Amino acid sequence: LKFVIKNGFSKLDFATNSEITDKDAVIIPVVYTDGFITDRESQPSVIELPNTKATPGQSINLPLGAKGLRGVGSFTFRITYDPAVLSFNGVSNIISGTVDAKADNGILTLGYFNTSGLDLADGKILDLMFDYTSGNTDLIIDKNLSEVTDINGVKLNDVLLADGSVIQNKIPTINVTVKDT
Repeated sequence: LKFVIKNGFSKLDFATNSEITDKDAVIIPVVYTDGFITDRESQPSVIELPNTKATPGQSINLPLGAKGLRGVGSFTFRITYDPAVLSFNGVSNIISGTVDAKADNGILTLGYFNTSGLDLADGKILDLMFDYTSGNTDLIIDKNLSEVTDINGVKLNDVLLADGSVIQNKIPTINVTVKDT
């Protein structure tokens, strides 16, 4: 993909029916990550979930990352995932402020509050802790039911929310042949 940027920034979202195929039209499994394009002077604030690989049976910490945050007083997110793939265990490593998190049947409700305002140029706000069973799942922040505000409760419309995913590590197949002696 090639874009010409005149100024500002724009979100880029993959449609749910996006696909990539090889030369024989066989669909190649890929993880699509929504994002944005921007000129260097108009960097938007971003809160993002990671794209992570995991091994079945593993406990994983998924960092909720941020770039360019200024004066965030609160956020409320509704994050969906496949409960057959992940089991939510809580939050850890909170940078500052207060967090409340509850999960039920693949819907994680995450609330954050900070009376001082969170400024974070590039880093991690907190870790979401899960047990990983197996398979793949998207981590989708419901943009209609999520919001970010400043310390006065005014909604910040310039914060982009980026989804993530968890996919299974490929486990190598090892063939062993035992010869009779």
